[in-house]
Amino acid sequence: MSSILKPFCCLAFTFVALANAVFERDKLYLSFKARILLAEDNQINQLVAVEHLEDLGCQVTVAANGREAVNAAQRDTYDLVFMDCQMPEMDGFEATKTIRANERLTDQHVPIVALTAHALADDRQKCLDAGMDDYLSKPFKLEQLYDTLSRFLEAITDQTNSAEDDNTAILENHPPHPDTGLDTAIIAPLRVGKPDLWKKLVGVYLKNSSETLTALEQALAAGDSASVLLMVHTLRSSSANVGGMRLSELCQNFETAIREERLMDGPAKFKEIRQEFDVVAAELKKDIEGGLADKTAAM
Repeated sequence: MSSILKPFCCLAFTFVALANAVFERDKLYLSFKARILLAEDNQINQLVAVEHLEDLGCQVTVAANGREAVNAAQRDTYDLVFMDCQMPEMDGFEATKTIRANERLTDQHVPIVALTAHALADDRQKCLDAGMDDYLSKPFKLEQLYDTLSRFLEAITDQTNSAEDDNTAILENHPPHPDTGLDTAIIAPLRVGKPDLWKKLVGVYLKNSSETLTALEQALAAGDSASVLLMVHTLRSSSANVGGMRLSELCQNFETAIREERLMDGPAKFKEIRQEFDVVAAELKKDIEGGLADKTAAM
């Protein structure tokens, strides 16, 4: 299952982080000359997070799991750590506890911000109890990333870090278009602002999602609720971030049913998800081929 999910698992913040690149222009001229440790196991999430942190003037070191994060924190000094909570070998909670234990020997304290797809109060408290300083729920907006950095780091004026284009007009001229299965208010600024990365991320989504749905159907037939929950959660967050809001809502409803041990509802809910995914996938393919571009341009 992990081989199917890994290429795009936890796309939780990728597309929305890019799509929300519009906020006050003065912030785009501020920079954080900071060294950041990013503990994140998903390669696509790494790519997008590094790009945006570097856009904000940060120098980024990537750790692919909690153990690598602990080792990196021991070798070098960082101004802030973004710590994914669910990683292989050692999760973010255990990694944070280990870093905090090591800090007792040095009398230092590096801010650690949790990155997690969960948004419940209990989850936030779990992060704080592990020794994390703050909590950033995925998917998050670029402005939220900026604000999080601002709580711990001092921003400086950087005239070289200027905005390329003001995408506000794009948001105004391309409202949601539900007939396509996609929310163009999300994808329009992303497609214009980061077209190459957008195409790459969409390509990954399309390539792996069909396999994930096949595995989801098999896990459902086998009664493997843990695997079903993980795959539905992954499809939910990634679909929302490519504009498939109804698909994401259907996945959320399925998640709720699984958590309430209503797995008997699974076949019907899977059918709804499969049908809506086909709509979203068709529109994304059209987008890559230029069809959606023509449609949104005519709006």
